[in-house]
Amino acid sequence: MTKLKIAITGGIGSGKSTVTEIFKELGYKTFSCDKIAHSLYKKDFVKEILVKEFGEEILNSYGRVCRRRLGLTVFKDKEKLKRFNALTHPIIIDELYKKMNAVKGVS
Repeated sequence: MTKLKIAITGGIGSGKSTVTEIFKELGYKTFSCDKIAHSLYKKDFVKEILVKEFGEEILNSYGRVCRRRLGLTVFKDKEKLKRFNALTHPIIIDELYKKMNAVKGVS
């Protein structure tokens, strides 16, 4: 049997989290690309990619990717945001598929 996979997309404040919570309450397995992205920032290979592209100013004093600094660098420049998305989206999507394919049974 093929599992149905649903992606919930939309802009900020569009209700993605609300819909996701409804699916969770109904017993479905859900994944958040935001949470996946945040966890990937801790991976050395992702950090290296981001530092190479956006500079060491995105790192905190512990040498970790600082989401606030990254956001200040990326979201104020459309070209940087486009490059950021091109770099990170394939990695996030790959991790999402790994998580989805690891789900056993029907849920």
